Amino acid sequence: MKHRRLHVEGNAREQLLPLLRGRVFNVTCAANLDSIRSHGAILTHTDSTLLRPFGSYNSYFRNRGCVCVFDYRTISDEDLNRAVMNCSPWQPADNCSSALAFLFLSEAGQARLRPWEEWKTTRSFSEMVVPYAEAGYPGPIPFDEIDEIIEVTFERGPEHPFLAALRAPIPPR
Repeated sequence: MKHRRLHVEGNAREQLLPLLRGRVFNVTCAANLDSIRSHGAILTHTDSTLLRPFGSYNSYFRNRGCVCVFDYRTISDEDLNRAVMNCSPWQPADNCSSALAFLFLSEAGQARLRPWEEWKTTRSFSEMVVPYAEAGYPGPIPFDEIDEIIEVTFERGPEHPFLAALRAPIPPR
């Protein structure tokens, strides 16, 4: 298995998208890698207490015991732009400490995927899915179905003043 590290400064999309196009991958906090290795699998979030980089608690695939993955194998530019507006793999929640791990599925692992279109046919519209880009892997993903891991750290610039104001504690009266 290939394992490399990458430090991203500036535009993450420009730097990461060429590595992601044409592939299927799971994104997790880099801090979770030791636990994933010790379990021998990427567990579903219903089975683990790992830090979650993003995602809704009412996720269509999560609610069905799947590990959520990004499927960028055949996504068009237009659909990719729509998907990234809903969930960008390079913009994690704050709990990841600016370090992510991208775990790429082997071809054998890709054969088991449940596509996002399944959500449409079940008409389960109260549950969340990222149209055009999300797929579900039923159950834990065995570590031997991971071909490559890229650990990514991000150089975070100064926060926009509006966002900083939203995160600031409310002063007491």
